[in-house]
Amino acid sequence: MMCCIKKAVQTGRKVNIIYLAKSGSISKRTIQIISYTDDHITAFCYMRNRLRTFKIANILAVEQSQQKLEAYA
Repeated sequence: MMCCIKKAVQTGRKVNIIYLAKSGSISKRTIQIISYTDDHITAFCYMRNRLRTFKIANILAVEQSQQKLEAYA
């Protein structure tokens, strides 16, 4: 998973993730990664239309989007 995250940052691609929230709900999100650590990703979430922090342990799946990086609000 980390290789996909690193590649998205390097290539300027958005990432589609399947995310498990604290509440137990599962959602599909498109994100633009701003930064990451071993435990968390800080990204612009297009579903919420704001910056969010995601626990890497709660990301169930990752795929690179074909969309290039764009300026976010």
